[in-house]
Amino acid sequence: MPAGNQGDKKMRNRKKTIISSYCMGLLLIVSFLISAQSVAGNLPSTWDLVRQEMTKKAEPNKPVELTKSTPSIKQEAVVETVESLLDKYAKTQAKFKTSYISKGLDTSVTEYSMRNYSYFKKGVKYKFNDKVELRYDSENSYASWKHWGDNPLLPGGVEREVDVSTNQMLWNEKSLFQYFDNPEASKSVLNLTGKKNLTEKSITSIRRSLCDGQAGGPIRGIFNGSDLTIDQELRHADTISVRPQKEKINGSDCFVIDAKNKRSEYVIWIDPEHDYNISQAKIKRNSVTANDPNYYKDPGSGTSQLDLKNVVFKNIDGVWLPIECDYNITKHFDNGDYFSEKHHHKITEYVINPDHKSLRSFDPNSLVKNGAQVRLIGVQGGHYTWKDGKVIDSYGYEVNLSTLKPPSLIGRTIPSLAEFGIDLNPDVFKNNQLLLCFFDYSQRPSRNSILTLNEKTEQLLDKDIFLIFIQTESVTEQTLASWLTKNKIQPPVGTSKIDLPALGQSWGVQSLPWLILTDKNHIVTAEGFGIAELDEKIRQ
Repeated sequence: MPAGNQGDKKMRNRKKTIISSYCMGLLLIVSFLISAQSVAGNLPSTWDLVRQEMTKKAEPNKPVELTKSTPSIKQEAVVETVESLLDKYAKTQAKFKTSYISKGLDTSVTEYSMRNYSYFKKGVKYKFNDKVELRYDSENSYASWKHWGDNPLLPGGVEREVDVSTNQMLWNEKSLFQYFDNPEASKSVLNLTGKKNLTEKSITSIRRSLCDGQAGGPIRGIFNGSDLTIDQELRHADTISVRPQKEKINGSDCFVIDAKNKRSEYVIWIDPEHDYNISQAKIKRNSVTANDPNYYKDPGSGTSQLDLKNVVFKNIDGVWLPIECDYNITKHFDNGDYFSEKHHHKITEYVINPDHKSLRSFDPNSLVKNGAQVRLIGVQGGHYTWKDGKVIDSYGYEVNLSTLKPPSLIGRTIPSLAEFGIDLNPDVFKNNQLLLCFFDYSQRPSRNSILTLNEKTEQLLDKDIFLIFIQTESVTEQTLASWLTKNKIQPPVGTSKIDLPALGQSWGVQSLPWLILTDKNHIVTAEGFGIAELDEKIRQ
């Protein structure tokens, strides 16, 4: 290479080195100045500037907050499946229903237009009050209630709470106690049924009815027309869906579930802000018969609707609990009859996971007075009293309930009904099945059963089944006749001259109401079942 060219090349390299050194020095000076100014005046450092630039470039991927100004995004975010909503509802129920004590008051106003209930005056609104206390844990169940008001369905029309006795029921994994209190202990009556005298199915039914069968059922998730909780009902729906948008109920954005089956249509509002409890509900049924699951296949003659609204919640021990509500029940019969009930239910006290042992929640001695009469349901008759938690016979000896077992009539010819004043004319009853219902009209469950069965009289006759009612408790003929006339009871009604324990020995009656079904030869085929099971028993 020529000497001149080599000299030029060395000169260019020297200039590059000088420029690079100058630029590096300048950069260091600038960096130092920036850092110094940053310390002195809180200006951003080089790395702060870098971070800001990086953050700025990442902003397009920043998550979008859900606000009222982005409704479309909010709608996508609130979507839940039916299964998840029902699971969350059931989970909340388990939190405050596993063990609790609840006290409440249910007040209602009822209006009737019923041609078969002439003692109800059309356009008159009748008042009814229920005071209820419930106790529950994994093994025991207890319920007490008082009824009063001017409703004609109440025996005697008791209008003041102070004039009403307290009815109490207790299941303590050993026995079923049905206690009818009275200011005078000797007049108080305890119907006692040992565990060996009950089936597992009846025990399950007893526990459910004790806590869910009382007034105010909708606030506990039990809606008129079914014995199932509402989440269990919905899981059996033919079609069910969640609406794409929430609806505001009492200030809360609620999920809305629509469901339908052969018997019922549901609209249920689930409130996620209050532990997925039900904030509002509307249920229409093509049946007027309450608490009869068998009517899913055989609807009654009419329609009914229940509306739950104005639910108030309270946070108890970290769980949102519905403590107050309004619910309306309306029924329209195909013959033009109609009635309406408007209820307001309020829970006045609720304790989650109480100390039942120290409170003696399920101790029979805390409810049964010494000296009360005891009727041993389904066993040999006799005179028994209650003393310090024990059943004492007329000789003063304790009765061992575990050894007592009721007789059964299944497979046997039905005993004579002559003792009840009923004459079975062979020409009339030949080749007819018999359905007997033992009842006590002074007890609400018995009255409801009689009224329900009375409506089925013609349907049963079409199937060659003859219905007979038997009043079990002592009552004047005039009082009973008046009640039967007012309710237009069609089947023949007999009366028993022996007490319930004696009926248990001769007829196997364990509790009231008590149903017995025979075949056409009057051989007993079923006993002690509920009205909901009647069609199934007939088919068998």
